[in-house]
Amino acid sequence: MPGRVLVIDDEASIRLACEKVLRAAGYEVEVAADGAEGLERLRPGVFDVALVDLKMPGVDGMEVLRRAREVDPDLVTIVITGYPSYESVVEAVKAGAYDYIPKPFSPDELRTVVGRGYEKHDLERQARLLREERARNLATIAEERGRLLTVINSMADGVMVTDREGRLVLYNPASARWLAPDPLGRPLGEVCGWGELEGLVREVTTTGGLRSLSTDLASDKGAPTFMVTVAPVLAEAEAAQAAAGPGPGGPRPAEAAAGPGGTGPEARRAGREVLGAVLVLRDVTELRRQERERANFMAMVCHEIRVPLSAIAGYLELMLQGVVGQEAWPGLLERCRARAEGLVALIQDMLDLSRMETLVRQVERVAVREVVEESVAMLGPQAERAGVTVRVEAPDAETVVSADRFELGRVVTNLLSNAIKFNRPRGSATVSWRREGDYLVIRVEDTGIGIEPRHLPRLGEEFYRVREEATAGIPGSGLGLSIVRNIARSYHGDLRITSEPGVGTAVEVRLACCPGL
Repeated sequence: MPGRVLVIDDEASIRLACEKVLRAAGYEVEVAADGAEGLERLRPGVFDVALVDLKMPGVDGMEVLRRAREVDPDLVTIVITGYPSYESVVEAVKAGAYDYIPKPFSPDELRTVVGRGYEKHDLERQARLLREERARNLATIAEERGRLLTVINSMADGVMVTDREGRLVLYNPASARWLAPDPLGRPLGEVCGWGELEGLVREVTTTGGLRSLSTDLASDKGAPTFMVTVAPVLAEAEAAQAAAGPGPGGPRPAEAAAGPGGTGPEARRAGREVLGAVLVLRDVTELRRQERERANFMAMVCHEIRVPLSAIAGYLELMLQGVVGQEAWPGLLERCRARAEGLVALIQDMLDLSRMETLVRQVERVAVREVVEESVAMLGPQAERAGVTVRVEAPDAETVVSADRFELGRVVTNLLSNAIKFNRPRGSATVSWRREGDYLVIRVEDTGIGIEPRHLPRLGEEFYRVREEATAGIPGSGLGLSIVRNIARSYHGDLRITSEPGVGTAVEVRLACCPGL
């Protein structure tokens, strides 16, 4: 776009000459016959250069210069004067003039001085745009930095950043509890309790940014376990490489790291400068505990399945090879059947555990008496074979609760099944329930073999069974009470067991499932 010039002069010949010369040079020109008209024509951003005569009637050139700066600060003003003096030039510059041209002047002199003024205006405009862009960029950087700090500071994981010498330069509140007071600027090994971190940072920062490391850390046995991930903080070095050139016949560092034709991620990372390292610490104590429990659980499952299957396979092998006569087959087959029933019960218990973890609870109004009677009827054949009498005592026979019917039935069935299995011939098992505020308390009491006090704290653990001479021939996986305990906890309740060896056992389950919750 051509420059726009305003000529303000009371001499018509000067205005005409300036207009003719400047239009021929490619400028857009407007003229004003005096200072007042010139100020009327001025608008912000309309003109690039203004030629102003100092000596004009009415509003003189000095007044125009002062007021023009107020109207358009970017306007470049050039003074036209027929009586140039040092004092007048200084005064004009103070009023905002950029240059001056004395009368009379030649076309070349006019083009030159206006050209310089236009270049100055263009440079100032570009400088202003750059300043505005810089201000916007700084605002964007500040905003991005604010967002980043907000994210980092709100993270539950600890985040620490070091420079290439291993000095701490940034950390978030989650990691502050592991650091010494005033840690910034100090070596990581000096302010952090884990000496291994300093070695990990050193290893990451000295490999050219090619490696990230992840490992578990625990300061003391029984202390929390943390998974720490250490990654390099990289800066692009492509500009420096371009400035240095590839060297005499040699490849750039990134190309050398990539090998012939290599452009993989390691090659790209090798072409960057390592500024430091970022560390993320996550508390994985509970996760590692669950992993150990899962491994132990799987080992127990395999053991509980392998033992009865091995027994069944052994009995069948004896029969197939004719080691025992056919008169012994019924006894062996009965043992196979008992072992198979135990396996089916184990699988059912495991399915129940899985169901409680994955299935959405279906809460409905449940009559407790109906659930108890269904469980008693289902376990009737087992109680008859064991010679155990089952009694139901219901002080509040019409008790109705809000619960999952399946879970409530599983509690009663598992407790009653244990009361029958670990009872004595001609013994009894009693099921009762009562209200205690917002809790339903289910109690199953038996006259069985009882449990030694040392076993009571572990009852309810998965696959834990009391292994004594009195229980050696009683099948079971140890999951029944574990299922009951998990159901009780899911209803904000608990499991209570009292027992006396040789007298019997009483188990109470408290469930927060009564109306009004």
